[in-house]
Amino acid sequence: SDPDNPPLVSAPKVLLGIRALSLLLHRPELVTITFVNPLINIVGHGDMKLLDRAQDKARVSNRNMTQELGWGLTGLTLGKVSIQNGMITFIDPSQSTEGPLIIDHIHLNLHALSPSRASPLTATARMHNIPFTINGQVGPLPASLDPLEMPLLLSLDAKSTGLADLNDLFPDSHLQARLSRGYLTTMLHGTLDSGLQTSSWVQLDGFELVNPDPLNPK
Repeated sequence: SDPDNPPLVSAPKVLLGIRALSLLLHRPELVTITFVNPLINIVGHGDMKLLDRAQDKARVSNRNMTQELGWGLTGLTLGKVSIQNGMITFIDPSQSTEGPLIIDHIHLNLHALSPSRASPLTATARMHNIPFTINGQVGPLPASLDPLEMPLLLSLDAKSTGLADLNDLFPDSHLQARLSRGYLTTMLHGTLDSGLQTSSWVQLDGFELVNPDPLNPK
């Protein structure tokens, strides 16, 4: 119940589909995993980088599961991973006055996640009432099962209308943004470990910046 250190993932319902024949072979094969209304909390700590914490937890979890189940996870193939109406909160204790960054209405489908081939991914979500979609592929899973080494090839498309949507993204700005419509397309390629190559295209229709305080020319 500590708001400064909430659980990484909480979900009121998780549905698992397991192939029956795989149980007889002592090698359980998960066909589907569906998270219903999950809440994912990403907390930034000054004493340790966020990705380092996630990487350490993933390695410990992988080691524990391998010891308990008695078989390597590198042979695991997931038929489908789904998220229904999920939410991600990015919490930074050093920015307590601004509140967390929230991405909600997350619907995600990831097919055939395995160490042998890339997996198609589709997702829709909303950030500050701005809807966006993600399409592309992730994987294949590296032999280390390190998520930072997993290849990514994704495209993100977002569309915004209205003044409030844009101002919410920059709460500390002294300027007011006026925008009739905005479009953003971004391509991502690479890994989180070695770096991502990006290519972005932005179009702003009817965009104006207004300083409401004439005594502060910044």
